[in-house]
Amino acid sequence: MISRACFILSIFLISAVANDAFHKWMVERDSSRSSKIEFVTTQSPKDGHIGNVHLRVATNIKKNEILYSFDISRPTAVISAQEARRDPDVGHVFRAIQEKREKKKDRKAVVLNDGEAIKLYSMWLRVNRPDRWAAYLDVLPELDVPLMWSDEDLSQLKGNLTTDLKEAMDADWNTRFRRVLQKYPEHFPATSYTFRDFLWSTSLLGGRVWRHEGDNIILPIIESFSFDKKTSAKLQQKGDIVELVATRDIAGGEEIHLRHTDTNMGNRDLLDYYGITINDNEHDNVQLGVTLDKDDRLYGAKMDMFKRKGIKSGQMFTLTKEGASNELIAALRIYHTTLYDFDTVTLALVDKPISHQNELDVSRSILELCERALDAYETPSSREEEELLKKREATTNRVWNAARVRRSEKRILKRTILQAKEAMVNTNAKWDNRGVDIPTALKSIKSEVKPNTKLTPV
Repeated sequence: MISRACFILSIFLISAVANDAFHKWMVERDSSRSSKIEFVTTQSPKDGHIGNVHLRVATNIKKNEILYSFDISRPTAVISAQEARRDPDVGHVFRAIQEKREKKKDRKAVVLNDGEAIKLYSMWLRVNRPDRWAAYLDVLPELDVPLMWSDEDLSQLKGNLTTDLKEAMDADWNTRFRRVLQKYPEHFPATSYTFRDFLWSTSLLGGRVWRHEGDNIILPIIESFSFDKKTSAKLQQKGDIVELVATRDIAGGEEIHLRHTDTNMGNRDLLDYYGITINDNEHDNVQLGVTLDKDDRLYGAKMDMFKRKGIKSGQMFTLTKEGASNELIAALRIYHTTLYDFDTVTLALVDKPISHQNELDVSRSILELCERALDAYETPSSREEEELLKKREATTNRVWNAARVRRSEKRILKRTILQAKEAMVNTNAKWDNRGVDIPTALKSIKSEVKPNTKLTPV
């Protein structure tokens, strides 16, 4: 079931005037001039600021029939870096920024890539609301992503990188984007733009982006993307034409959803990018990093093995409900390789156990990384969390979604901790031949897990 933060069953319409204006705006931009869909803008009655554009078919539709067609090369059809450069009011500013980026001669010049140009342009559109974009801007909601949350709300996501990301973005805003405002004050008066505008434009780019020839563009109907597998339409691209095509027969008046291309995202990424979570998301994961110690006398040799293995120092690896990935284990085997091991180890061998001690060190590292990640959550116990998740109507979307993210991440970490302990027992039994009673040892390890943190599949 998709969280109500995305597709809310109980909805009310924004103003009929705004809805009609947006429908007209979209119909005017249909390059096929035969739009078969209606556009209904909606908003959440609980949180107010969360909205979506819903699509309905106006008549019976056959499978593979084209419902709508975008010519993304046409002015004011999509928000893009190209659109920013040809804007009649501020296009010369974005063209100047592009020229300085291509020349790369002036080190003090403000250099923005195309994605950053879209951020700045969308901020300008939001503040100035030119008539050619007004109908779209009037129905464009804020995504309720953690970037837009208060510090108090973010405290529910300890262990999530959002707080660090906001700090990095604050630095980026103050050191780079505000320089643009200072250089072009007649177009970007500093008092009219805030850090919150910057966060909004970032969430807009993250949650509504469509890739075209390696560039990012923002399609107006991207708000209707769904992560539900039971969708009835898809987007397909032919050159500069992006078409909305029916994937099955659709009855007149039926609401349609698009199948989102990023279907392998865990709840943390879904929340960060789209402000939603999915119940029992099979793609939930936790990220752990491995960084080589530069003081290690074998640093050069290990770095060389990292590179040959396609691994970077500081790289983040994914934990899933299945536990540690083979890539993480291989990286840790290299990390813990000793001078003695180098007498026998080869690059191919890191995909298999190197030695008794090395394998124990790998399991201990996974154990330590998971325990440290688990300790980062200053949140309720798992039992209290389960009770909270049963009271959907009594809580806000932010509390609900944060609890879902915490629950899945904690489960993965606890499960991986148990697997690491089991691996240590099995390693000792295999290499040392100490006559370890494995069933007894495993029973002892499992007894360390408290009843209220029972591990269950995500």
